[in-house]
Amino acid sequence: MKYKNIIFDIGNVLIDLDIKSATAYFHKFEITNFNKIYQSPDLFPFFQQFELGVINEIEFYNQFRKTFNCILSDEQIKKGWNLVLGKFRIPSIQWIINNQLNYKMFALSNSNAIHLEQLKSIFTTQFPLLQLTDLFIKSYFSHQIHLLKPDPNTFLNIIQEQKINPTDTLFVDDYLQNIESAKEVGLQVLYLEKNCNF
Repeated sequence: MKYKNIIFDIGNVLIDLDIKSATAYFHKFEITNFNKIYQSPDLFPFFQQFELGVINEIEFYNQFRKTFNCILSDEQIKKGWNLVLGKFRIPSIQWIINNQLNYKMFALSNSNAIHLEQLKSIFTTQFPLLQLTDLFIKSYFSHQIHLLKPDPNTFLNIIQEQKINPTDTLFVDDYLQNIESAKEVGLQVLYLEKNCNF
């Protein structure tokens, strides 16, 4: 099928996530279950609230200390939190750059205010002449649109705002639940399994 539009997830699709490094960092401070935030996010309401933009950065740090019963400073938490983000996948980014005239491309990411700034910083370091937002017609981040995948409304928000046809729109994600939800609203999908590149 010839697609007209592509919607990209970012984590583990365009940038590698490094949960192990963040987990190891927090383990030094006797926080031994940090990785469960990503394995079972439903168990950590403050995490989802932050990704929905319901709480701000300061509230996030306070909730982090309360949840993990620690006395880390805001900067210490921020440092470990940002260790989750690795490097952008150069072949994938180059493909997007080379195909900007062939497709309307969008980003759709469950993210948060801290990680978005770090994403922009990492991207500019790797691609000094570009900004992350230059790749897409529009980027949709959960904490800005107040919607989280796999909620179908997250996808419908883009479809309706951009007036795109789901049948000729490809959604790329590494999380099967998001893929299934996207299919429910009629999007075409590409499920990127672990260690696979777009």
